[in-house]
Amino acid sequence: PKVCVLGSREQLCINQEVMRQESNHIKVHMCRQKVSTRSCLYYNNVEEKSTDRDLVNSIIDVEDLVKFGNRQKVCPYYLSRSLKQQADIIFMPYNYLLDPKSRRAHNIELNGAVVIFDEAHNVVRSIPW
Repeated sequence: PKVCVLGSREQLCINQEVMRQESNHIKVHMCRQKVSTRSCLYYNNVEEKSTDRDLVNSIIDVEDLVKFGNRQKVCPYYLSRSLKQQADIIFMPYNYLLDPKSRRAHNIELNGAVVIFDEAHNVVRSIPW
């Protein structure tokens, strides 16, 4: 099966200029600006690297995705979103599933999906009541 893992910019961004920012809000804003102006070297390589056979045919975790991004000079954050489009299995944090706003933001559709929670003892704290 084709597999991908989703994570936050905090976990996946490898652009040192962005990651040096103290506030997560500023990191997100700076990232989006760099993407929209195509001034992020790593983002600009996503389309080309998203078809890499080693990547597409592997089961990788967040750490492996970051290593791949550093080796190939490609943005792991946007690469994961690109891989999600063809994935049969998607690994992601609880909040991406449980929070309706987050689901919409990540374009996650649960109709017809099988959902498996690993270490679900933390799920209750993640539910947006």
